[in-house]
Formats: sequence, structure tokens, C-alpha cells
Amino acid sequence: ERHNDKIAMLMFSTNPIPVLPLTDKTDIIQAAISAGNIDRGLSQTDVGVGLIRALEFFRDQPYTGSRVILLVSDGGAWLDLETRVQLQNLFSRYRTALYWIYIRSRNSPGLYGEAHQAAPERSLHQFFETLNVPYRVYTAEDPQALEAAIADVNRLQSLPIHYLDTAPGQDISGWFYGLALLMLGVLISAQCLSVQRWR
Repeated sequence: ERHNDKIAMLMFSTNPIPVLPLTDKTDIIQAAISAGNIDRGLSQTDVGVGLIRALEFFRDQPYTGSRVILLVSDGGAWLDLETRVQLQNLFSRYRTALYWIYIRSRNSPGLYGEAHQAAPERSLHQFFETLNVPYRVYTAEDPQALEAAIADVNRLQSLPIHYLDTAPGQDISGWFYGLALLMLGVLISAQCLSVQRWR
């Protein structure tokens, strides 16, 4: 919502699909979001690979404000040990918060309750809680819940953004026009003197 927010977008199945690099161009961002709503999500997803690729958007980027990964997923994926270690390192290195908008799939047991310990989304949630970065999960059962979740993320991640902007300099064209007229006068005077001497 802030003018200088930069947003990137990534879709993922078994492989990540970059949609939009980091940009603050709001029209491009809205177009990318709208394009993502055209059809159903991909059935096979690798959350770990998707998160790793999303974190790599911050590589070589200066730390100028809040960094957030907003994961929208049903969480139906298991993470192996190597992926977990890599994610822990990347979240720590890039100082990135994680907010998960959980879209419960059909027949899913959900995130909470003792009977759900074996569910992949429950395992994913428990792992995210160990990352030592700001983390929250939101259950989005309807558009109103989704809107409330995004508003809460915006409220939580409100560090000021530092950026460089090139301001237009003072207009000094008048000085150059004056100098040009002066030089033209000198040339005309020199030309007149040389003609008089020749005569």
C-alpha cells in the first residue's frame, strides 16, 4: 500500500516459476496478481523450493526496510532435512519475516489439534515456528479473512523504507544562454575588427 513498497511474485509447483522481479510499479504488480487469479493453482507443489527461490529475490539487495515472504498455500508438502537447514540459513541471512496464508484444501485435517500431528501442513507450521524470525499463520476461509490477514501483515511490517530519489537540480539554462550571447558578441566584434583592418 505504501508508495515505495517493492513486491516480487513467484508461483511454484515442483519447480519455482518467477512471475515478477522486485518492483515498485503498482500497475505491473496488479497485473501479475490478476494473472495469477485466472485459473486453479497447480496440483503438485514443493513449498521448500518455492520459499528458497523467493528468499533469493533478496540476494544483493540492500536492507532498506521490512522484508516479508507472504506464502499462500495449503501446505501440503513435507520438507526434508537439507531443505529445512537451507531455509533456516536463508531466513537468518536475509532477515526476512514469514507470513503464511493457509488455504485449507478439501479433506485436510487442518493445522491444529492432536489428531492432526501427521498432516504435512501441521509439520510445516511447526517448522516455521522454529525459524527465529517473525512468523504468523492466517487461515483464509473466505475473501474477508484474506483481506484481514493482509491488513494485519501490513500493520506488523511497517518499518520505514529508505530509498534514494534523484531530485531535479536548479535550472541554470539562463546562465548558459547569457554566456552564449556574450561569446556571440565577442565573435561579432572580432569579425568587425578584422574587416576594418583588411580595408
